[in-house]
Amino acid sequence: MTLKAAFQHARLQLAGEYRPREADIVAGMVLEAVTGWDRLGRLTHAEFPLSEAQQKDLQEKLKALAEGMPIQYVLGEAWFYGLSFYVGPEVLIPRPETEELVSWILEDHLPHAGVARTLIDIGTGSGCLAVALKKNRPDFRIIALEHSAAALTTAARNAERHGTPLTFLQADILDPATYGSLPALDIIVSNPPYIPLHEKPTLQRRVSDYEPGEALFVPDADPERFYRAVLDVAETRLSPGGAVYVEIHADHGEAVMQLFGERGFLSVSLRQDLSGRDRMIRGRKSS
Repeated sequence: MTLKAAFQHARLQLAGEYRPREADIVAGMVLEAVTGWDRLGRLTHAEFPLSEAQQKDLQEKLKALAEGMPIQYVLGEAWFYGLSFYVGPEVLIPRPETEELVSWILEDHLPHAGVARTLIDIGTGSGCLAVALKKNRPDFRIIALEHSAAALTTAARNAERHGTPLTFLQADILDPATYGSLPALDIIVSNPPYIPLHEKPTLQRRVSDYEPGEALFVPDADPERFYRAVLDVAETRLSPGGAVYVEIHADHGEAVMQLFGERGFLSVSLRQDLSGRDRMIRGRKSS
């Protein structure tokens, strides 16, 4: 099988799971992973034959994709804020919208370069937020907190990959006993579970069937439970004037802003993502 034939074969195999343009992109990503040839290389070496091992690898990856597995899990890699992260089914796949949360934090704190800050990333998952922030602000002391031991292992792997030393803490943020082990904090950031369980059937199966449900879903009766926990941490450990940044469900911005207001936070701001959807909130603790 040549590179050209392999690409056409991959497109056909993916047609049931992806739209035509998406199938082209995913087929190209798989072939690059299998053969090492990028798009230009595949075009200029279209008649280059795949080895038997490469053909087997290709078929295994295409089978997983056809069954709905996300391309990031198939390849074991996702890109976030210009960095490559290892990802597996134990962690959420980093989203472009979350990059905007990183940008907001850096935008607020770049004028204070060199001023020591202690930041906690609550529910760090793959570590994408913590690592991206540490990469851009190596002077920050960053704590990556996560309930899942498997996810924390992945976060540590990604921190090592990018040479970004973090402090890792396995703990359940819903348990107030956790808070006493935390130092005084200047910044809290969290992309917590926020999708009500009743929305699960509306999601693509690449999300609902493969990504970790405990990192996605919250009970229908209590969709703001993790935001209350984040604000509990802020009340006990955040320094006066410190900031909390959270990612939110697009439909729950008003409810989460109300929580911030009820806890006495100042300068509570809501930002939309590049798609124009309510996506993130920042509040500052009163002095």
